[in-house]
Amino acid sequence: MKILITGHLGFIFGHLTEYLLNNYDYEIIGYDAFTYAANRELDFELSNKYFDRLTCYCGDRYRIEDLKTLGEIVEKHKPDLIINGAAETHNDNAIANSFPFITTNINGVHSILEVCKAFKIPLIHMSTDEVLDHKIPINNDGVGREPAFEGLPFDYKRECYLENFYEYENSKNLWFARLKEDAKLNPRNPYSASKAAGELLINSYIETHGVDAKIIRCTNVYGPRQNKEKFLAKAITEILTGGTFPVYGKGEQWRDWLYVKDFCTAFDLIMHKGTKRIYHIAANDERQNKDTGNLVCKLMGCDGYYFVKDRSGHDFSYSLNCDKLKALGWKKQYTFEQGLKETIESYKGD
Repeated sequence: MKILITGHLGFIFGHLTEYLLNNYDYEIIGYDAFTYAANRELDFELSNKYFDRLTCYCGDRYRIEDLKTLGEIVEKHKPDLIINGAAETHNDNAIANSFPFITTNINGVHSILEVCKAFKIPLIHMSTDEVLDHKIPINNDGVGREPAFEGLPFDYKRECYLENFYEYENSKNLWFARLKEDAKLNPRNPYSASKAAGELLINSYIETHGVDAKIIRCTNVYGPRQNKEKFLAKAITEILTGGTFPVYGKGEQWRDWLYVKDFCTAFDLIMHKGTKRIYHIAANDERQNKDTGNLVCKLMGCDGYYFVKDRSGHDFSYSLNCDKLKALGWKKQYTFEQGLKETIESYKGD
């Protein structure tokens, strides 16, 4: 099998490229614009280790929005599958300047779809949980009444009911609306809006042109080699250099952290066995950012972190239902603590 992976030197898809090369005899064509987020050391490592099965096209010329260049590479190699992992992803950057996000996450997806249509190549596209209309977590009022959520595109995992949705601060007894794949789109910042637009383009090409495509959404992925602009990577590197790290607002936002190795096994199953249009990948271990910060400090012997002004358009909670994925046989192998310990050790060795 021959696979073209865009963004193959980024954090997530660098790991996926390495995983596929390690576990299969596939031929991989890497296509990466070599932006600030690309891992140049990984490029050298993979190219030397897998020189017979990995062909890399790296540099500013190889942007997915460049339809001519992308088409030439696809025509030359004739891949059996395209995996789109190329994207602008950092919310802070999108707030400061959204133009690169529109170019890559919308125009770039359009170029890939045109190539898939012309050459009749299946596509797996990486989206994000941030495109959805997430619900805030709900407290249990002790009554145990079952809300009438039957048929809605989300799933409260336990019985719950509360008239005042904001009484959550001092309670550990919370319920999360784990959104299903058909949940409503409601992006609230330029990054997630660009990703939602990419999804809509893909759906239109499936319906109009018969393109064979799957969309994957996942919760926050973390692990070794992540760019230091991301929350956990920043926290770990700041502590290792003798500093501390910032937490937005009061750290009350809820996030679900997925270890990158678990992401790779989930992607593997979807790629080889998935038949649905959209799949969710999640650890289903929601926790507040302040608690995540406390755990990092505990594991690294740090005194604490500091709060900064909250980000504009900052979503309060992300939580996904991944029953479709679990039906394929997937189960995460790492607890958050296990994955975090491995990640910390990896940064100590850098």
